[in-house]
Amino acid sequence: MPTVRPQISASVTPSPLSVWINRALESLWLLTVTLVPLAFFYPDYVFSEAVIAYVEVPKIAILRTLVGLMTVLWLIEWGMRERIITGARSKGEGIRLQPRTWLAKMNVWLRLRPARWLVLAVWFYLGSVVLSTLLSGSFNVSLWGEIPGQDGYATYTIISYLLLFGVIATHLRTPAQLWRLLGAIVVMGSLVGGYAVLQHYGHDFFRLILSTGGGTQRVSSTMGNAIFAAAVLSMTIPISLLAASLSLRRTIGSGEGIRANRQALIPALLVAVLWGLILMVQLLGITFTLSRGPWLGTLVALLGLLGLIVVSVGLSVLGRTALLLGVPAALTLAIVQWKVPISSPILWLGAIFSQAILLAAASALGWRTVGRFALVLGLATMLAAAVFLMPAWFKSDDAPTGDEGTRQQTLVQQRIGTVLSSQKFSGAIAGRWQLWRVSSLLMRDHPWFGFDELSLRWLRPLIGYGPDLFRYTYLLKSPPEPFLPLEADHAHNYLIHQGVELGILGLLGSLSVFVSVFVVGGYQLLRERHSYSVVYTLVLVGLLATIAGRFVEQMVGVARVSDLTILWVLLAIFAALPRVREFQEAPTEAAPRQRTRPHTSRSQTSLGLRSYDWQLFLRLAAVAWLIGGIGILTWQKSLNYPRAAIMAGKAAAQFHEGDYETTLASLDRAIELAPDVPVYYNYRGQVYLAYRENKQVPQQKQCSLQKEVDYEVCLTSQALESNLKASSQRPFYYRSRLSLADSALMLNLNEAAVRLYQEVVDLVPGSPPLRIPAAEALLLAGQPQAVLDILDESLAFPRGEPTPRDFLFLQGLAYRDLGQLEESVDRLERSLAMGLPSNKELQAHRILWELYVALGQPEQAEHQSHFVQMVTGVE
Repeated sequence: MPTVRPQISASVTPSPLSVWINRALESLWLLTVTLVPLAFFYPDYVFSEAVIAYVEVPKIAILRTLVGLMTVLWLIEWGMRERIITGARSKGEGIRLQPRTWLAKMNVWLRLRPARWLVLAVWFYLGSVVLSTLLSGSFNVSLWGEIPGQDGYATYTIISYLLLFGVIATHLRTPAQLWRLLGAIVVMGSLVGGYAVLQHYGHDFFRLILSTGGGTQRVSSTMGNAIFAAAVLSMTIPISLLAASLSLRRTIGSGEGIRANRQALIPALLVAVLWGLILMVQLLGITFTLSRGPWLGTLVALLGLLGLIVVSVGLSVLGRTALLLGVPAALTLAIVQWKVPISSPILWLGAIFSQAILLAAASALGWRTVGRFALVLGLATMLAAAVFLMPAWFKSDDAPTGDEGTRQQTLVQQRIGTVLSSQKFSGAIAGRWQLWRVSSLLMRDHPWFGFDELSLRWLRPLIGYGPDLFRYTYLLKSPPEPFLPLEADHAHNYLIHQGVELGILGLLGSLSVFVSVFVVGGYQLLRERHSYSVVYTLVLVGLLATIAGRFVEQMVGVARVSDLTILWVLLAIFAALPRVREFQEAPTEAAPRQRTRPHTSRSQTSLGLRSYDWQLFLRLAAVAWLIGGIGILTWQKSLNYPRAAIMAGKAAAQFHEGDYETTLASLDRAIELAPDVPVYYNYRGQVYLAYRENKQVPQQKQCSLQKEVDYEVCLTSQALESNLKASSQRPFYYRSRLSLADSALMLNLNEAAVRLYQEVVDLVPGSPPLRIPAAEALLLAGQPQAVLDILDESLAFPRGEPTPRDFLFLQGLAYRDLGQLEESVDRLERSLAMGLPSNKELQAHRILWELYVALGQPEQAEHQSHFVQMVTGVE
């Protein structure tokens, strides 16, 4: 079906308010693109649940705040308009969809701009998110997030992404706006890649590398995790290459401009060197993250970009693009593979000399010939890499030796080897395969917690559990671990993750966003590229290649706030691109067309004005109400979280200094600012228990002044109260419930402790270690048979290791209480043979002494008594 070309009507002079609103909106989305990936706090400055809260909290706050400001301006713009859609109107736009004709008119609306299929896909995705949130297993968690204020898939955060998409898609109109936005992405990517390179060479000025972010051997830039940094760079690299190609084209002119104008050779060399440096910084940065998924996504994006250029634009553009990519790629290979020092003058002089030779060759032969040469050279390079480099990448995985730089580069080579070797890649993918297997069980069976009821279970395949509930539900089917369970908060596959949280509708909605881009973009390249300018085609090709690389990367990756922000910005650019093209091609008019106003009577005019005044008043009242709500929401649910995290960071420093009273005051302030963050309550409970354990510090004022209960009981009660509030905020997290159960046990609330420990087991049924405190509480409550039941169920789990010694010890105690003395002796002897801790070892020998006496075995009893006397020194 051919696309209807929209006709631009007479120009309408925008009002000054509209101009300033558009400028402010552009400034805000440029700030969003730049600040969200770069923002961080000093690691010791803030404190929250996540280890990398120092990057998550400021990024989320900035995203939500800036998007909130954009939404306010968007509402003001809407409120001041006479009609919802005004200004330059395309023929067929602004159609009111009446029930009888909506299909036909929707067809016209889509034919005007096929990119609107992407808008429909985004609306479909938004609908699936809202529906899943309304019917979520935990509405508060889905709406505000697992930990409010931190990174995740909360509905509030998802709507922020979609509002950012909507603002850019509707307000990006001119080529100048497009170049500024692409430039902001390039600048941000260069800064992210540059700091990653500095980290690699030991210049981590802000101490942002942590062992939990992929290991200290992997750089994380300003993201807190190597995978997150690489995911951002996997999109900025192809966008930077696109911008570099357009910049060089502008410098030398179109076609074979450099042959006709040899004076452009020096400016072209300067431009090529500058862009080569920008690309090399980003290529080195993503290489040093040692992140295989983003590597693969970047490779797909770059190969896709070059391939689409050959098909849709031609060899001359391929020559320019290959020249810009080839030299920085060769420099990156020299530094990583052949260990050339990055500070070597020979390296940089060789790079500049190579650029000059290639530009001179283009000047003499033409870009089309250079493009053919680049195509042949690229194939030859891949063949040479397969022959000469792969043996080095497949070498032994022995621990790298030598200085720090050599060790780091060896790690890069070994990491590449795991991608290219099928055997090593299978081992590397095994962890993700486990996540995908468990996720498929969740999507199929939808298990839930034994102490709670999941509503609408029959509908869960369609709507999922609800946003940001992956961590809790994953633990229901997580495989047994010898220690604490793996707390996966993402499926390491974007579509599978959406399938668990949002169901089939969410999975299809997420997939439709990507499919609409590929289908519409492919249609434009195949059917309409001959009517497009080279610049427009290059931008379209660059967006398609980048989004394709992102899609591939997300099949094994984790989507987080920085890369999701860039993704939705790129999607918005794709949606707005036809409008940019229409603006560029639209003819300019000397003056706006004067419209003839039909004759109306004075009474008709007065009636119309009164009707319009009421409509305007109601619209402005609605806008004012919405702006007030957005302001309150942004202050309480965005800006207060960094403030609370800063107060919690102060509390942590005060606690380490031994100032417990000031610590409590700081935590109380953090809770006042962010009352829905559960970890602050847990931290406050730990401070009360620290008062109880550390007798050297001054007594806690509140508990020391009261006389109703004992001082230690008061402290434990305060800890119990804090943990109770934390558990109510996070009802499906086993750590919160475990802290609450420990506090109840300290107060000898055995019945409540038993119930809470049982709920911990329900939350993580596949974790044998978490059954130990439940069994101990059951013993204290006098329920030995329940102890055997809970431990026997745990021992039935398939595991290739001996029965844990703690299980055998507790079984021995339970059999003793049941009067099955021989079974008790057997379990206790076996637990001793496995090596019990000293306190349990002494207890086991004492019990065995008593059991052997009761069983009439004096020799064994005497042996046990000798051990007890030797340890205690008491006869």
